[in-house]
Amino acid sequence: MKRSIKEEKVHLNFHDEREWRYIPKLTEMNTELLPVLVYDQNNDQTRNLCNSALCDLSDAWLKFTPDNIKYLIVKDKPNQLELIDYLISKDLNHTQEQKLYLISKIVVLQEVSEDW
Repeated sequence: MKRSIKEEKVHLNFHDEREWRYIPKLTEMNTELLPVLVYDQNNDQTRNLCNSALCDLSDAWLKFTPDNIKYLIVKDKPNQLELIDYLISKDLNHTQEQKLYLISKIVVLQEVSEDW
């Protein structure tokens, strides 16, 4: 991570971070959804309809577990406390051990930027 200081603000460069898109293979699922939207039907209404249908199609969901998570990055201490409260208080279908594991992965960006 590179940083530069301008006007007493720290700017982190996340150039090495890659953003990926998950696209489910609809042709391998029991659905009538088309894998590609036809050009003249590609509008907000059709996209919203398809997105809603995907929400109901659990085979199309990207599934991961707490073990797949390396970091939960939050802006500051209040956000950290809010996330901890959320993880503890919500019924997330995770064990107590998994919740504690997730809490241990929280990184406060404000603190990290001060240290680097």
